[in-house]
Amino acid sequence: MRLFVALGIPEDVRKKLADLKDDVNKDCAKIKWVETGNIHLTLKFLGETDVVDEIKENLDKISAEKFTMSISGTGAFPNENRVRVIWAGARPEKTICCLQKSIEESLSHLGFAKDSKFHPHVTLGRVRFVKDMDTLGEGISRLKAVGKIGEFPVEKFTLKKSTLTPEGPVYEDVAVFELD
Repeated sequence: MRLFVALGIPEDVRKKLADLKDDVNKDCAKIKWVETGNIHLTLKFLGETDVVDEIKENLDKISAEKFTMSISGTGAFPNENRVRVIWAGARPEKTICCLQKSIEESLSHLGFAKDSKFHPHVTLGRVRFVKDMDTLGEGISRLKAVGKIGEFPVEKFTLKKSTLTPEGPVYEDVAVFELD
């Protein structure tokens, strides 16, 4: 089973995030935009694994407090001169990073490698091919001018199954873990 751990994003905020693609000229690059219903914040990608029960047991032991998450600011990985991923930022970074670290530590003894760099973000699109870097850069600049996109309470995180299909990934909840 192909799994990841994520924070959900409310529908109204997902819609605002999906609408941001309109600020990028669709002819400047081939971009695979994340479907509105699939927008989330990945805390830990686990990949193919068969230790689902052990993962659930370990994630269930995590103690972290509820918090309010804000989605604001946009950017590109690895950088704006070589765009591969277009993203929106998530805050409070320290709180999200602490939760992510707790998840990594709880699963490390199961053989899951720790991420070398974790930057709380919501992936909006993956750039497959750039036709016109200047025009893409202008679109990224327009996105950077967007302020706060949304704010909402985070009361849980989710273990999700990802099934890859020709139409795109299909996500299903495997288990939900309440925050304190």
